[in-house]
Amino acid sequence: MSLTAMAVLAATQINAQVVTVTQTPGYVGDAAGGEFNVTPVLGTGYSPAVIVNNGFETFCVDFGTGISIPGTYNAFVDANGFYKPQNLNITKGTAYLYSQFAAGTLAGYDYTDVIVPPPGGPLAHPSRAQSAYELQLAIWTLEGDYWYGPGPGPISAAEDITFNPFLAQVATAFGGGTVGLISAMSANTPNIPNSLSTTNVGVANLNKQNPPIWDVFNSVQPILVLLGNPPPPPPRTNNIGTGDTATIGFWHNKNGQALIKSMPNQTALGNWLGTNYPCLFGNLNGKSNSVVAAQFITYFNVTGQKTYAQVLGAAIAVFVTDSDLAGNAAAQYGFNVSPTGTGAKTYNVGSLGTVLGLSNNTSYTVLDLLTAANAKCPWNASVFDALNTIFDGINQKGDIK
Repeated sequence: MSLTAMAVLAATQINAQVVTVTQTPGYVGDAAGGEFNVTPVLGTGYSPAVIVNNGFETFCVDFGTGISIPGTYNAFVDANGFYKPQNLNITKGTAYLYSQFAAGTLAGYDYTDVIVPPPGGPLAHPSRAQSAYELQLAIWTLEGDYWYGPGPGPISAAEDITFNPFLAQVATAFGGGTVGLISAMSANTPNIPNSLSTTNVGVANLNKQNPPIWDVFNSVQPILVLLGNPPPPPPRTNNIGTGDTATIGFWHNKNGQALIKSMPNQTALGNWLGTNYPCLFGNLNGKSNSVVAAQFITYFNVTGQKTYAQVLGAAIAVFVTDSDLAGNAAAQYGFNVSPTGTGAKTYNVGSLGTVLGLSNNTSYTVLDLLTAANAKCPWNASVFDALNTIFDGINQKGDIK
């Protein structure tokens, strides 16, 4: 996948489902690839042979983009329910092989033997690990990201078929020989009349960006999924609770100021605020923790409604409670720290939703509400009042004890 081809999508156009990606010993043929296990299951129609530890087995599409294993990621789903936010086309051959694999019917794939290769030694064969290794290389080859033999490019389609049993199989399925393999390497689209195109297979894009905004700077790893009947967006019932936020008085006092200034990397907090909420906090991009702390004091000291302080306080709470962003420093102050943090918690906006372009009497994640606040910037009087009420409610309800 070309990062330069990514479209920038508004947060309202996509939904992210939090998933965990691991690898199971005996199912991995090489440190760089093989079977990946993803929980919870995305899509429908998987065979029991590929459901492991309540997750599904999949393969990465991009050879050149890495992810941390184990890791927690956002799996992005577009507004139409397909796991293809950029309408990323995978080849017909990749779709064919993964559909066979996910159905538990891929010829030559060892679904039962999970002999673990000895540390530092050759791959055990026959084994599921060896099958996973060969299928991963076949997928990368079909996607144009891998070739057999010395570089810098493919040696020949005929030799690809000779070296990899799954490439030989897909070549046969699409007409035989090098002609069949070349046909299998063509892009898959929903309009291809050939039943072998297997349009039921798509990709889920894994990303740690939070909130979910696509741009060319994000590191994205696509993985294969069966589309089936995609799951709905995560239920919005994870309500704000004690320890998720703090009142603006906390961020004003010595403890809150100390927590802000202790954030790692010195400019990470300012960069996160400025990048994700450029209209509200763009001036903090590249600034130190001390500058962020001082800006909060400025907002707190205004006369009248302290809407900017309420919103910035909630945004800081999102950052410090996300262990992937800020580590665990906030825990000692009474905050709940987790891989998703307060950003994934929900709050009902009551009758104030339409003022922000949302629905009334509906629960939204704190990240959704921060995104809405930034989208309405600069604020008119109605938005200013609504945001003050909403974020004061969030900060009061989630206040640390």
